[in-house]
Amino acid sequence: MTLQKAWHSADALLKPRKRAPRRRQKTHKEKCQGMTSSASSTQAERILSFWHKVEFFESTELKNIDDGQGAIHYRSTELVDTPDCLPWLNAQYVRRAGRRYRPEGSYWYKLYLGLFKRCDIFEIARDAYPDQSEAWVERSRDEGLTCSLTVKVKSNGVIDRESFEISTAPWMLGALEQGRLDTVTLEAFEAATEIFRARLNSILTVADNLKREHELPPWLTPFELVEMLKAMQGWTAFSPRSEAPALVVQLFETKRNATDSVASGEVLETWSALKALPHRLEAAGDGMHPALEADAAPEEAPTAINELAILNSFFIRDLERVLAQAKDRGLALGSPLACYLQGAGEKKPDLLLPEGKSLLMRNLAMERMPPGRWPGEDVHSMSLMQQFAINTIDEELAETGLYSVNGPPGTGKTTMLRDLVARNVVERAKVLAALASPEAAFGESLQTKINDQPQPIKTLIPELAGFEMVVASSNNAAVENVTRELPQSKALGAAYRELGYLKPVGQKLAARHEKNLMESCMSRR
Repeated sequence: MTLQKAWHSADALLKPRKRAPRRRQKTHKEKCQGMTSSASSTQAERILSFWHKVEFFESTELKNIDDGQGAIHYRSTELVDTPDCLPWLNAQYVRRAGRRYRPEGSYWYKLYLGLFKRCDIFEIARDAYPDQSEAWVERSRDEGLTCSLTVKVKSNGVIDRESFEISTAPWMLGALEQGRLDTVTLEAFEAATEIFRARLNSILTVADNLKREHELPPWLTPFELVEMLKAMQGWTAFSPRSEAPALVVQLFETKRNATDSVASGEVLETWSALKALPHRLEAAGDGMHPALEADAAPEEAPTAINELAILNSFFIRDLERVLAQAKDRGLALGSPLACYLQGAGEKKPDLLLPEGKSLLMRNLAMERMPPGRWPGEDVHSMSLMQQFAINTIDEELAETGLYSVNGPPGTGKTTMLRDLVARNVVERAKVLAALASPEAAFGESLQTKINDQPQPIKTLIPELAGFEMVVASSNNAAVENVTRELPQSKALGAAYRELGYLKPVGQKLAARHEKNLMESCMSRR
């Protein structure tokens, strides 16, 4: 677990956060002085560039998509030869998902297109860098399938055009095979993806027009899916090394809507009208040609695909933004990112060895103990290493910086976080107590509009800023365990649950705002 202040945005990573001064000590920024030379800045840029490109290769193993166990696998030949092979076109195909799936049931569907084995990524990398083949051996054992694109189909058989998500990995593999790795940027990816998005819109629009011409339902058919797979091949320029399904359809039970209809398979011959789709697309061209306009009335025309969300990475855009700012302005002295990338941390002795004893004694001295602790059970005080970490964090992160606390599950890292929260609350209370009046806590007002009405918003004085904490993790459950437990009374020791200090004020505020005053759950992404 890494504890880091002022790291929630790229700007915060690049410049130190100012906060209220406390006791004078050598700050993390001062420890980093002299470490941001042009050479170290170049090294940081190389690391960021490498990290940025690696993120493009990130792949997610697809779970719960085994054939006949809640999902149906399709080869490309089946999509071409059997026009009604999809479960929303012929309900009898629902049985292929497994014994518990019945034709009379109601389902929505998640489609995975362009599947390939994750080990293909490392085989291609090994071929591109044969002199480093040993480095790929362990990674090449990565198992499971990943995919190029996902999209949802509603229970009525209509594609959800707002649900498209694409992976950057196959596009990056194509770039690697073509020797374009050094020129890869998010801008290049988005330019190629924009062409792909326009092609998807063309496929769906021309198919919709054909269905209206022949008075067919607006259900998604294999004809569109085959054209999507062709477009995907042109977008990625990547061909999988090993055999994998062209399409996987995953079924999810849902309540039947009055507008849902179950296909019986009787329209098998009728769907053959969609065989004209490739010729219509070729005649229309790839751009926003007039022939691609929907024939339906504006109120009946389906929405276009406006965005293709990135499926496999949440950090590519952030990394590119940080990299651009680092090249433009450099890394600020003492910022968490600079210290992380440039190795600015001061090496300390091993606390478990005799030479670490003096550091333990120093940081556990009474004068270094924080003035507050979490009001838990009194008999359960912090362990020696927990208290050492808390006291050390208080010093190391006096202004900004980075500090790491590592330990297996159940060793008290979350418990330690509570004491850090308590320490922040007490430090902020000390600033509040020194103010001459409640009004002194506020500075200038900002003007904004709420419901189109101008409203002033009071800002806090600088001395009251810098006590915020963001708890973030790749494991959403771990974050929720921390943030949701803090406001609950069960997080308090028995001796503190009946304390009424400021309780009436807290109850009134909670009733008015209907939200926790201590924590707020932010985005899962």
